[in-house]
Amino acid sequence: GEVEFKNEFQDGKDQTCYNDGKCDPSGRFWVGSMGVEVNAMVDDLEAGNLYLVDKGFAAPKHEVGKIAISNGLAWSADKKTLYYIDSIPGAIYAFDYDDTTGCISNKRTLVDTTKLDVGAPDGMTIDTLGRLWVAGYFSSAVHCFDPTCPSEPPVSVPIPGARCITSCCFGGKNLDELYVTSSCKNDLDSENGGKLFRITGIDATGTLGQCYAG
Repeated sequence: GEVEFKNEFQDGKDQTCYNDGKCDPSGRFWVGSMGVEVNAMVDDLEAGNLYLVDKGFAAPKHEVGKIAISNGLAWSADKKTLYYIDSIPGAIYAFDYDDTTGCISNKRTLVDTTKLDVGAPDGMTIDTLGRLWVAGYFSSAVHCFDPTCPSEPPVSVPIPGARCITSCCFGGKNLDELYVTSSCKNDLDSENGGKLFRITGIDATGTLGQCYAG
């Protein structure tokens, strides 16, 4: 195959890399960056940004700045809310979202995970009931939050033998299975670190992901 160069991101800093990305309900691509790791620590906790790449491979548009580790993205079924994770402050943010324009506003903290025993929030997906399923790095679990009751403790699904849980998504014939990724980078002594898991019987259903409308 061939690789075609379409566009270039300009973070304004040399020491950044890109992390999680996902398409919104209209097929625009959102992707976030983070500071590079030095001795297993992010060197600059404000180096990251969140960008929007509109249809037709438009030039990346800067949306959110001063991010430590840009991570999970999800949109509500009514297309009015964007959920977004910054891992190091342990925040699950919510924004008002306009699906017609792709504009976001009214940033607020939906969940401060530092007050909970859920590790660092990493990748994220959403189910048909609007609940957020969040991978808990350093927690050996995926945690399910209800945005309508953000102060309630999440329901946690343990991932045996893997400490660093990185992301999750729904799959299977009926989209009722949760596929979970893990890392062995900071988990060399675990039995299952770095493996892919399939979780069944969770009484939840996801939706199909959106492709880029390029």
